[in-house]
Amino acid sequence: MEPSKAVRQRVIASSTGLNEGHTSRVVGKLLESGLIERAADGIRAVDPGTLLDAWREEYRFDRHDVIRGHISAGDGNSLTHSIAKILSEADAPYAATALAAAWLWTRHAGFRLSTVYLTSHPSAGLKKALGFREEPRGANTWLVVTNDEGVLDGAEFIDGIRCVHPVQAYLDLKDHPERAPEAAVEIRRKLLRGYDEL
Repeated sequence: MEPSKAVRQRVIASSTGLNEGHTSRVVGKLLESGLIERAADGIRAVDPGTLLDAWREEYRFDRHDVIRGHISAGDGNSLTHSIAKILSEADAPYAATALAAAWLWTRHAGFRLSTVYLTSHPSAGLKKALGFREEPRGANTWLVVTNDEGVLDGAEFIDGIRCVHPVQAYLDLKDHPERAPEAAVEIRRKLLRGYDEL
């Protein structure tokens, strides 16, 4: 996810798992809108910051299956560490996102709500191991079954917790409560500066 790097359309299709026809249509729309351009070495963003803004505007977190609930914990950080430990022990693929990832990446904006992507619905046994009670009101945990495993691309371990790429965390913060707007600004300022400086 290098903002200034050109990428071949075929590479985009294969790395995202999208068929080449669909990729071609998306690239065509982005070319028409002036957000990307063709170069000898592939396609690249004309203005990465504007492209990121457009992506965020169109992004829909609610397209994922969000299971809201509660797990007893002192604060968001300890909650996220506990969730990560249990998911790792269960060999359940996961990645923290939104407020939890923003905290781990930047140490800015304390949080209560821990949001974690999963690649499949959690079993009753896994929910029990987590101490998860499904309850939308007062939820401090969102277990998010992703509709696109691409959200896990670029995930890295920070303090022993697998976190989505900062771009994904930035996108997901758009639809989160608490200090999500502040956290998004901090991620963009500290980790995504290259999108605004080209």
